[in-house]
Amino acid sequence: MQPGLLVLLLMALAPLLFAAYLLTGKAPEPETIPKTSSTKPSTTQPPKSITKVTKATKAKPLKPMPNQKYSKKKKLAPPKHPRFVGWVKGHSSNVLSCAISPDGQFFAASCNDRSLRVTRLSDCLKIPGQRNTGSNPPMYMSTPTNYTTLSAICWVGKNSGAIVVGVQDSDRHCCYFRCKPKKQANTDMHGGALDLASEKKKLEGELLVHQDIYTKVSKKLRNDNYVTNAPQATIASERKKMADAQNNVLRTKESIAILINRAKSDSKKSFKYELKWMQKKGFPTNLLDTCQFIAMDQVTSAPTIVLGFSDGATSLRTCVYSLEGKELCAFKTKPGLHVKQKGYAIGTSKDNALIAVSLCSNSVGIHKQEASTGMSRKPVMQLSSCHTLRVTDVALGSRASSGVPSDTDRCVVCSGDGTWSLWKIDVQYKFKEEPVLLYQSAALNSGGLKKIAISPNGRRVVVVGGENGNALWIFSLENAGIHDSGTVSLVDTIDIGHPEGAINALMWGPDSTYVACATKASKIVYLWGVRKK
Repeated sequence: MQPGLLVLLLMALAPLLFAAYLLTGKAPEPETIPKTSSTKPSTTQPPKSITKVTKATKAKPLKPMPNQKYSKKKKLAPPKHPRFVGWVKGHSSNVLSCAISPDGQFFAASCNDRSLRVTRLSDCLKIPGQRNTGSNPPMYMSTPTNYTTLSAICWVGKNSGAIVVGVQDSDRHCCYFRCKPKKQANTDMHGGALDLASEKKKLEGELLVHQDIYTKVSKKLRNDNYVTNAPQATIASERKKMADAQNNVLRTKESIAILINRAKSDSKKSFKYELKWMQKKGFPTNLLDTCQFIAMDQVTSAPTIVLGFSDGATSLRTCVYSLEGKELCAFKTKPGLHVKQKGYAIGTSKDNALIAVSLCSNSVGIHKQEASTGMSRKPVMQLSSCHTLRVTDVALGSRASSGVPSDTDRCVVCSGDGTWSLWKIDVQYKFKEEPVLLYQSAALNSGGLKKIAISPNGRRVVVVGGENGNALWIFSLENAGIHDSGTVSLVDTIDIGHPEGAINALMWGPDSTYVACATKASKIVYLWGVRKK
């Protein structure tokens, strides 16, 4: 065969061979692919199998599930325990110290962000027969505390009004905040109450007058004969009159809308109180410890202030001051035998006439105010020979059958040994009469007790403790006599009184129907009912 014919035959068979390779799915060898001199890109489509693999390997962003929510911290749900009666929420930082006003209307809290926050308790408590509160945010007011933290706060008595007193951690000054009603926003120029209905009716009458003027002038100016024949000064005056009438119409409509909004806001339960910074009084002292406790006389006309400074281990100093900042008495408490068990306990009566203190000890010393000699610097009586471990908390109160709630003849003490005790302290200590132990409970748990409080009516005692320091035990005191405890019985146990940490603040409502529990690790304060079911 001639060479020319062979070349032509190969050129004719080359496309057929290449198509055969494509149909069998095998890529041709590089040397079998004929080279072309064309510089245009090849229009040959890649195999379908390779196309599918390429699409499958493309990285696409993952889409979240339809009902999936992302949150940094899970929100706490209200506990389903039948004794849960509400909680105080909305604090911007963790609660350091808190107190309930003597009339039970307000709850004050000193927060870690150096703010004082006062909340209306009626917005937080659960109303019997209705669903639990929580969907509606509580009404509150907040104020900064001069860029320092209030380490302890309390309320002044009813007779002095709603005043919060706090001790600044940095310079040991007492700051007074008055919770006072707001001035009425709807007042007239003479300061009297404004009748929104009559004012709205008056504005609506003025609106009709301005609209009538605007209609008449605009109709006159739309008459071409009048505009053409009237003097230019008259036309200018009429146009100014129409513009003024239009402005008056808009202004009156705006005033009516403001009145309507005022009526709507007044119909709602708005917080009609405000915090006013009052005087700041210093208490001269060379102590380096933090003020851990503050109490104010809520009975007498010349109240005193009791401050407790402690490092929680080796030092506890109690000071009594007048409202003018004058030191009336100061005494130190020596550490007891349980120095390795660090901690202190301090409590006062309503009139500050009795002060109970304990520091690293299993006993409690009580100091008494005398009319002639003042506050005793040494304990007039000792509550001892009862607990085996350190006293963790102490509270003073009256018995249930006492006719005068301000009388103080009972003292309750809790200890790290898991027991609590009830003492009669209305004794003639001047004749060496010792306080009487009326009742001591069995060990409630192995973790010990941390806090204790007796109700204002003397019928309930609540203790806090457990392994996590957040369990509550509610005890009932019935048929108490002058010289006996009556019947002491366990009403109920709340295993988790606060889910976010050990309870460090325990206080009663003034009506003796609930207790408030707070922890420094949380922004929420829990309220628990104590009535018998």
